[in-house]
Amino acid sequence: MKISCALLFSFLVTQVSCSIRFSHLGSHYDGTFGEEVTVSTAGECTLVAFNNKKIGFRIKVNEEKKTCALLMGFKRFTTLNDSNIRDYILTTSSTDQVCTTRNVTEFISGRCTLDGWDCELLEKMRDYCVFVGSDKPDCISSKAVSMDDIECPKGQHRVAVKKVALLCCPEGETLAEERNGKALCCPEKKVLKEVLNDTAICCAPTDNYEQGTGLCCPPRLVPSKSSSGSIGCCPSGRIYVNTQNGVDHCCPNGEEFGKREGGIDYCCPEGKIFQEVKNGKAICCGRGVARIPASKLTAYFFSNSTVIETTSALMCDVSVYMKFHGVSVSCRIRFSHLGSHYDGTFGEEVGVSRVGECTLMAFKNKKIGFRIKVNEQKKTCALLTTFKRFTTLNDSNIRDYILTTSISDQVCTVNAAKNVTGFISGQCTTDRWDCELLEKMRDYCMFVGSDKPDCISSTGVSMEDVECPKGQNRVAVKKEVVLCCPEGEILTEQRNGKALCCPEKKVLKEVLNDTAICCDPTDNYEQGTGRCCPSRLVLSKSSSGSIGCCPKGKEFAKRVREVDYCCPSNKKLKGIFNGKSICCNPNDNYKTGTSFCCPTGKQYSSGNGLEHCCPSGLVPSKSISGSIGCCPSGRTYVKTQNGVDHCCPNTENFVKREGGIDYCCPNGETFRGKRGGAAICCPNGNIYKEHYNGNKICCPTTDNYKAATGRCCGSGRFYNKNNGVEACCPPNKYAAKAPNGYTDCCKGQNDNLYTFKPEDTTYMICCKPGTMFTFDGKVAECVKNSE
Repeated sequence: MKISCALLFSFLVTQVSCSIRFSHLGSHYDGTFGEEVTVSTAGECTLVAFNNKKIGFRIKVNEEKKTCALLMGFKRFTTLNDSNIRDYILTTSSTDQVCTTRNVTEFISGRCTLDGWDCELLEKMRDYCVFVGSDKPDCISSKAVSMDDIECPKGQHRVAVKKVALLCCPEGETLAEERNGKALCCPEKKVLKEVLNDTAICCAPTDNYEQGTGLCCPPRLVPSKSSSGSIGCCPSGRIYVNTQNGVDHCCPNGEEFGKREGGIDYCCPEGKIFQEVKNGKAICCGRGVARIPASKLTAYFFSNSTVIETTSALMCDVSVYMKFHGVSVSCRIRFSHLGSHYDGTFGEEVGVSRVGECTLMAFKNKKIGFRIKVNEQKKTCALLTTFKRFTTLNDSNIRDYILTTSISDQVCTVNAAKNVTGFISGQCTTDRWDCELLEKMRDYCMFVGSDKPDCISSTGVSMEDVECPKGQNRVAVKKEVVLCCPEGEILTEQRNGKALCCPEKKVLKEVLNDTAICCDPTDNYEQGTGRCCPSRLVLSKSSSGSIGCCPKGKEFAKRVREVDYCCPSNKKLKGIFNGKSICCNPNDNYKTGTSFCCPTGKQYSSGNGLEHCCPSGLVPSKSISGSIGCCPSGRTYVKTQNGVDHCCPNTENFVKREGGIDYCCPNGETFRGKRGGAAICCPNGNIYKEHYNGNKICCPTTDNYKAATGRCCGSGRFYNKNNGVEACCPPNKYAAKAPNGYTDCCKGQNDNLYTFKPEDTTYMICCKPGTMFTFDGKVAECVKNSE
């Protein structure tokens, strides 16, 4: 028997629900096999492989003897050098065209989903063939590469295989990107930000990162460089100083680190020495200056950056402790005199005798700013309610104050510049204060520029100019730059003053034409393409140069409504049907709106509620078993042999095909020949004698027949014609006809035949010439005429 490319298990066992197919390889396995078992056909070996759930087997033919051995272990594919050895592999491809090329990669291009089968080994074979190169259909390595060569070092796992490229990641890490044949990996839940010196820089998605730093900073912290050039993570507005015990320490510009306590860095201006932390404040003293004990402090208020009320001498650790109902509050609330004016709205003006009263009003109402007006020795206080911008200080009788979050007292010294950014550089954490407005002021000042201590814009920028368009959120503010991201997206990088944003759980792969290309962490991506391909898909280019995502071994053909459609390299996309690619051979005939690729000589045909590829003039027909073929109208498909469909009239059985004609017989009849293009069929047990008067004559095998009579005579009887009467008679008897037309046989050639019926049964009597028939109702006899 000739062994075909593919052996279908469904041909071996009736009524199976799945089709298990093994294909004949164009190469040999280099591996280990189980015990050799004698078989009569390759199909038996297929059944053995099926029962044992093995994905490959070997057939050996020696002196008309066949043996079957199941594949147990795989090392590589080798050249086909022994015609007596045939190796087969489980075929997961959904196309029958694999049999024309015997391409190993095509054989196993589909996904192995058979429960209990050694799908893991099949996956390893597929990776091996990808490593050897999909341009080698026999999957034979010229360098004798084995499975051992595509294993990752201990402690790593394989994340991707390409031609002569094995990509591995440490355990617990995933592939973020491939570059120059090297895997760039990141720990789970981290994303690739940059590659520095061939090293992947991976950060949490919410981390802040600046190109070239290699440093990931948690939210609310940004990379900062110290005076020595080292880098650390600091709150915005602070400068990195050093790292101790794994913790980055940061201070306002021009200050030195003193101590970290409760997660806060306490710093002192240059020339001052850190003493201790008291009530959440760094105590810094000039050299030789003594600090007055805190127990002597009462309440302090500021006017023009000068202490105007105190029970003690001016101290080096100038602070404000507000008296509320005669009790010193535990929090430090400080308002500083601005070097500019608010452009905003204020509440009602209330008369006060001193600035401290307005400070107390702001404290009670949780407002972050107020305005003092002095007219003819009268002071009024108005609390800030909304803010638009800062303007030039042009009226000495108006003084505006702001809640000061900076922990440095130097912002309040008489000789210090009234730096708005410095005043609000700290975090606003006081419960129920309008910290949101203070945050907006800080963003506004960053937009205007930290080089402008009065925070006054020369172009009249207002708060509206640092707001994001509807549907976007502000993610960062820098000088004259507002970075916004669409809702649901996060900032991944800033480039040329533009925010590059990605949806949550996606990572930035590249920037093309100022557009961020964001992919899932597990997606495959190639630089310069702008396309993210889901895992298990790779980038592919069509013949026209367009690109898309396709399974390995297939080429991109077309993109429709955000869906990529791909085909094997030897086929072309002819159409799309029910969301699936219809891939045909280049010369196939395709009917738009169907899933049918029809080979040359056939075309799409429909009829009888069926669709099929049929030669011209034929229509689809379904057999009793449910298979479909092509038949002339009025005939029913029976089966296909040697590529030819056989058809019969309904309920008839196919016998043979000759001269392009199918010959069929009804149930219960046997084919006995053909005549005039029609089958001659006789009832089972009968044989064909001849056609007589246009009628087919079939007789039982034991009957006697005389040509050109049309009569079949039973055993022991023969055709006889006598005096124009025909009948089947025993030897030496002659045909005779009764007056009622009944025929039978008599001994004499001239005997007369009569019938009589005494009761319900008809009897026959032959009377010789010269006699006559009589019947009295009881007795029938022949009597001489003289009687």
